[in-house]
Amino acid sequence: MIIKRTLLALLLTFAMSIAVAAQEVTTVTIGVLLTDDALNPAEADTMRDAVDLAIDEVNDDGGIEADNGDIYRLRVQYESVGNPAEVNEAIANLQADDAVAILGLHSNALLPADLTLDIPLLLTASGIDGAYTDLSDNLFQLRANDATLGRMAVEFAVSELDAEDIGLVAIDSLYANATAEAVMEAINDLDDDTVELTVNETHTSNADAMNDIVATITEENPDAIIIADTLSNTQALLDELAENEWNGDVIYAYGDDNLLTLNEDNLDVYALRLWSDILDDTASEDFVDLYETTYDARPSQTSALYYDGINLLIAGLADVGNSADDLQTWLTNTADYTGVQGIYENANEFGELIRMGLVVQLNDGELTEEQRYTIDGLNNTVQEMDASDESTN
Repeated sequence: MIIKRTLLALLLTFAMSIAVAAQEVTTVTIGVLLTDDALNPAEADTMRDAVDLAIDEVNDDGGIEADNGDIYRLRVQYESVGNPAEVNEAIANLQADDAVAILGLHSNALLPADLTLDIPLLLTASGIDGAYTDLSDNLFQLRANDATLGRMAVEFAVSELDAEDIGLVAIDSLYANATAEAVMEAINDLDDDTVELTVNETHTSNADAMNDIVATITEENPDAIIIADTLSNTQALLDELAENEWNGDVIYAYGDDNLLTLNEDNLDVYALRLWSDILDDTASEDFVDLYETTYDARPSQTSALYYDGINLLIAGLADVGNSADDLQTWLTNTADYTGVQGIYENANEFGELIRMGLVVQLNDGELTEEQRYTIDGLNNTVQEMDASDESTN
């Protein structure tokens, strides 16, 4: 009897060892395109910290247990890029090293016009409506594109600020022109005929143009102005408007991590964002706690964007395995993941994956949440998030 029990135990141990051996761990490489230190060293550090946090979290937990039974351990390969040629070289390196996907770029200006992609790339810049995603079926927007931001600005101006006369100021550039065109289309599509675009100014960033724009705004006196411009130009415009005692509302389309450096000059200034550490939903609070515990610092919007980007790819690897082609299909057709910034679903026609946006108000260097929106890229609409949506994030 003892011999039989001993033999049975040995057989069970042998069977378990075979099962463990069959479930060997596969290392999967994800590429990350970092902003070159010469361009923005602080931004590169922020990206790296967020990516490392997500990678370490899943690896320390034993890796990714895929639905197909495989176990994946993640490896990240960083590539610093400072111009389009370096981007092409970095992508070629990552594809040669069998990366299954790439996270980044964080700048529209760095994306090459002759982009060649064989694996998914999650663009973390705001992108240009349709123009970038036409380059490749493997190119996706991890955040709302510039046209979506324009539509969100109009929705907020009309629904929350009760604006009827709206002004628009944009720098003459691809990204701002995409936002401006979406603003004009959104106003034209409104059922309310009382809402008009009474100021529409595009400039090439010079002092004389700014003076003329301020004079036009002061004369027309719109209820609100939507600004699609650089942060420095926006600050110059706010200074001039305050000096001329204009007292309408301002909506800044690009509320990035430098937003808190903006001096609102006693004007009511709102900004469009994807995420802020002021949000009190469970996912945001858990992320802030984890980030602060790890780095003794508050996370930024870029932190949340890159943390979500890695975790979105983790969800895809778990669902469909470590094939770049299968990941591309998943992102295009069946992606469904809720992260720190909100809901990510299969890409719309513009390659957008994110389905949520945020409007904040800037007041004496502090941000307050004003409104969250759900994004319907297929129908070119944004709408207020209801309480049930907000509580589930």
